Amino acid sequence: MLTKADDFPVHQTAEPIAYAGTDRNFYDRYFFNGYTADGATFFAAALGVYPHLNVMDGAFASSWTACSTILRVSRVLGMERMDTNVGPLKVEVIEPLRSLRVHVARNDHGISADLTFRLRAAGDRGATLHLSHRAAHDHGLHAADAEWQL
Repeated sequence: MLTKADDFPVHQTAEPIAYAGTDRNFYDRYFFNGYTADGATFFAAALGVYPHLNVMDGAFASSWTACSTILRVSRVLGMERMDTNVGPLKVEVIEPLRSLRVHVARNDHGISADLTFRLRAAGDRGATLHLSHRAAHDHGLHAADAEWQL
């Protein structure tokens, strides 16, 4: 069962937040992408939280016509997963399971963005691959169809 907290990067396993785990390689990640109706402009944004490694990182990439740019950022997590600021990149939960915002503040690289995503169709749960008696790959995907606006 998903809860409002499932929209935040605080998971311990690929299961909903109600479950906890101890896998050193566990991570939680946001990933967004979109393009204009004519296909001339594309963007992708990501923010990853690695609680057992004490790291948060992210990226924002865009391409239009014949130009592509990418911003990559990283910081010490400080074990505070609710602070989703990494340099100029921030992901904000506006309304859990309904609306999120990706903001890239003006920076020395000349990249900035302010995008809001609103849910259009509910997402899926993901999958767990079992080999014999253990989980070999646990992919808890909460993918959803959303509209975006500048």
